[in-house]
Amino acid sequence: MGIVARKGKSWAHLLQTLRKFEAKMKVFNENLRKTGTDFPFL
Repeated sequence: MGIVARKGKSWAHLLQTLRKFEAKMKVFNENLRKTGTDFPFL
């Protein structure tokens, strides 16, 4: 039971991290379209 609970917690954390990453990628792609360059951060 303890292992499952920990797994569930880390899974929720993983989803949260994924959503943050998706939001970052969305912003990155929008900046990409504006600048028209492949890697504006380089």
